[in-house]
Amino acid sequence: MHESRESRLKTATSESANHLPNSNNFGQFYIRYRSVLVNLANSVVRNPSVAEEVVQDAFLYLMTSSVELPSDLDALRFLKWKTRMLS
Repeated sequence: MHESRESRLKTATSESANHLPNSNNFGQFYIRYRSVLVNLANSVVRNPSVAEEVVQDAFLYLMTSSVELPSDLDALRFLKWKTRMLS
């Protein structure tokens, strides 16, 4: 059986103990979850190049804004929302 994207995202976040916006963890967070978010964006926009750009914009917003998110799960929820808003 194939796991749903939501299920994989939940599993990945429950395994992570890192919290944002700690800049030391941001790179690891980006590497770990970028592909999940690109797949989500691509399912909305149906264009891989645009999906990459949308995710980059969402991460850039997260990195440069004063949004404080206490956990990876909160950060992923925010990025998922932002990715859909930008799509």
